[in-house]
Amino acid sequence: MSIENINQAAGAMNTLTARMNSFVNDADAQIALRQAAYDALAGNLVGIVRDQMRFTGTIDPDEANPTLVNGGTFTTIAQFVSRAPSGCDARAGLLPGKTYPIETIYLYSQSIEFFKVGAGDNPIIAPTAFLHLGTLNYVNSFAQRGNGRLRFSYIEIQMPEKVDEGLPWNASNRALVSAWRCTSSDVEFLNSVFKGPDGASILSASNTNHCKLGLSQSTLDGLVFGVSSNEFGTTLIAKNGVTMLNGAEYHQTGILGTTLLMN
Repeated sequence: MSIENINQAAGAMNTLTARMNSFVNDADAQIALRQAAYDALAGNLVGIVRDQMRFTGTIDPDEANPTLVNGGTFTTIAQFVSRAPSGCDARAGLLPGKTYPIETIYLYSQSIEFFKVGAGDNPIIAPTAFLHLGTLNYVNSFAQRGNGRLRFSYIEIQMPEKVDEGLPWNASNRALVSAWRCTSSDVEFLNSVFKGPDGASILSASNTNHCKLGLSQSTLDGLVFGVSSNEFGTTLIAKNGVTMLNGAEYHQTGILGTTLLMN
């Protein structure tokens, strides 16, 4: 082997050694960085869990730059619900006098309170309607997929008219809140208003559901029901200081003491 070959080999070894030292130093730095992150996580597990289980935000349909994070701002109810972790306790502030249209929003065991922020007219949540297969009118609802709770505080609910007046409503899908079969639906109205066309309801027991409805200092206005189609499920209604206007009823059907309990 010539001196030139030996020098080339030595140079290659020096280059390899430098690269190995650089890799080891970088690996040590990365390990230290990740260890610090793990230590911080371990030291704040309560805070991490709290952030996941308590979700808040303000929903403003005119917000130009929503943050879309816990404690931040959102432009639609759907945005807020989609970012609230499954199973969490969430509170969404709605602005006075503003209207919030919704298409079907899926709830995955979240307990959510919608409440008015500040003084002024109650915010309006306005579910929209759609035509299914060109044969039936349906309501876009809050669709529960698991246990959970919805609470409306100083909110007005305005249920939709038909998309096609010449076609009927779907008999079991005209409620503000719908659910899978054999599940429970828990809805509370506090100082709130429910309005709609004939036959609209807050809940429906038509799908072998267990419906729990609380009404406090609230109003049902129109030929509407608190709970509809009670013969296929069970219903519990608790009420205090409720105003019923223009033909509103607490329940559509049901047998008191059998499928229905109400104070």
